[in-house]
Amino acid sequence: MRPINLGEIESIVATLRPLAGARLQRVYCGDQDLVMELYGPGGEFWLWWDLSPRCPMVVVLNQKPRFLPKKQKPLGLFLRSHGVNRHLVKIERPEGMGRVLRLRFGSLDANDDANCIVEARLFPHGQNLGVQEGGKEIWWKKPQELAASQDESQGSTEDRSVEELAKQWLATRFAKVGSKERGQASEAGDKELKRELGRKQRAIEKIESDLKKNRDLVWRRVADWLNQNQTLQVPDEWADFVDQGQSFSWNLERCYQKAKDFLAKKEGTRQRLESLRQEVESLRAGETSSSPQQKKAGKPSRGPGTGGSVKARKLEMGDRFVAYVGKSAKDNLQLLRQARAWDLWLHLRDYPGSHCIIHRNKGEQVPDQVLQEAAQWVAKATFGRKAEQKSGEKLTVLFAECRHVRPIKGDKMGRVTFRNETTLTIEFTP
Repeated sequence: MRPINLGEIESIVATLRPLAGARLQRVYCGDQDLVMELYGPGGEFWLWWDLSPRCPMVVVLNQKPRFLPKKQKPLGLFLRSHGVNRHLVKIERPEGMGRVLRLRFGSLDANDDANCIVEARLFPHGQNLGVQEGGKEIWWKKPQELAASQDESQGSTEDRSVEELAKQWLATRFAKVGSKERGQASEAGDKELKRELGRKQRAIEKIESDLKKNRDLVWRRVADWLNQNQTLQVPDEWADFVDQGQSFSWNLERCYQKAKDFLAKKEGTRQRLESLRQEVESLRAGETSSSPQQKKAGKPSRGPGTGGSVKARKLEMGDRFVAYVGKSAKDNLQLLRQARAWDLWLHLRDYPGSHCIIHRNKGEQVPDQVLQEAAQWVAKATFGRKAEQKSGEKLTVLFAECRHVRPIKGDKMGRVTFRNETTLTIEFTP
């Protein structure tokens, strides 16, 4: 495969410019590779920087590569720290610099000029990659002084399209590996498949075991027994269901509430069990991990926390996303408990009030436009009648997967602890 030329670099620039605003989500590093995973208007795409000496290359991939490098490199760590969750605001090829590309990642706010700059030099035997941010910079290898107009006047060769570049590079990089490398890749893939099957089988066994316990029925029997006998002296097998240090009315209400909670969760648990069984069948049939992506076109299934037992406001955002906000602290916690692990939780930082749950399909990315709309909606629900007074204020919105959000035990104000959160800044417009 011949090295990339100036015309082909210009084609890549032209392809990426309409994708301005795409958010950098992940960074992967290898011995001679750096991969950027971005999410733009058309969905996910990957920029793969190949820094091999003879033929340095950048390719645009619209499908997730089968294998991604997983090594730790100083440049990769620096880019993760300063570039992830920023948006691609500009891509350019500096005039007179030859095969050099610059990508700027920053905020979509026009008044925010803080940028993380990625510079790629794609000269054969002069390949390099650097990241600059806040007066600091780091390079893949020690940078050399660039001569002006180096490489600017190259021979006329037929330019390949962006798609042809990716196709040729994939064929050269992954299809023509030696038998030893192919065997190692196959063995690693088989091991990962077995581990994934084992994890899902264990999850299925645990869910089946939990369903057999019928906890909702047990709590209901205890509640009915208390209501009928009007005493906390329950049979020995139910002793753990009653707190003798609390009043009779407190225990009775708690038992009925537990029965309701477990009943509400049961349907969601059955759906999760069926989903796991389908995933196991797909893995055994040798299907790739692309199967969850096929579900993106559909609307996420209705979550267990949207039933009539929870008082919540509802917002439909397009055909794929539905958000719910509780009308009280109790409703907020109920929505959170009944949400699926991969649903998104939103809340205004430093403002007590409504929590929001966005239902989505597993593995689906929520576009920034949807997050912005949900954030504005949560702010209106939080401020209520005082919303007009907050108009124009900058607000910080926290969002995280529900698996990372936990209610504080015993707290009646609906407060939670969370981790792995991401922040989003909005200008409130009631």
